[in-house]
Amino acid sequence: MNKALKKLFFIATFALGITTVGAQKTFDNGIVTYKMTTTAQDPTAGEISMDADMTFHISGKEAKTSMSMNAMGMQMDVKSLINSQNRTGVVLMSFFGQKMAAKVTPDDYDELVKSNNDFDIEKVEPTNETKDILGYSCKKAIATTKQGMELEIYYTEAIKPIAIEGLGNINMKGINGLPLAYSMQTPQAKVSFEAKSIKEGGVKASDFNYTIPEGYKEVSFSELSQMSGGM
Repeated sequence: MNKALKKLFFIATFALGITTVGAQKTFDNGIVTYKMTTTAQDPTAGEISMDADMTFHISGKEAKTSMSMNAMGMQMDVKSLINSQNRTGVVLMSFFGQKMAAKVTPDDYDELVKSNNDFDIEKVEPTNETKDILGYSCKKAIATTKQGMELEIYYTEAIKPIAIEGLGNINMKGINGLPLAYSMQTPQAKVSFEAKSIKEGGVKASDFNYTIPEGYKEVSFSELSQMSGGM
């Protein structure tokens, strides 16, 4: 497995945490699916691209993020469930022939939120540009994080996403609505997201199952984080 592909997987996994949704309707129950495109440069292979579908199920203070991708013939799947009210969750990863899982304790959740805060948006510059996405008129803004990373964001003011700590880019600070397209340039790669579908309502309590499925090796959340970031 070359280093560029491993970096792509790490960036995609990281996006789950940073990344993700007149009178505004509060989006407190529904499903948003984004297409994520990641590109990186490899010294020997040249440009490597990876596409993935990322789906957010949201119901009140619970959220489930599912991501499925195929990179150079290798299937990788990541699923995370969080309950921001009791600050717990579970993360499931299937990659490179391994199935790993970790439960998220309140301490883990606090670390996750703290880590995401390092990438909080510090400054938002509105523009006059607009774009239609899925029938929603979206305004363009240029945002800068505390770390100096620049994001190009298209958001609709028609929908206000519910605030869930740890859910990342669904709740962008300073953005008055739901981001439907955004892109960022990291030192490793360029990552772009665009909404493919939005469905309001229909998410049930049974959609959130925090039990680790059979066949997954359980490790601590810190171990799983180290493995995904250290490949």
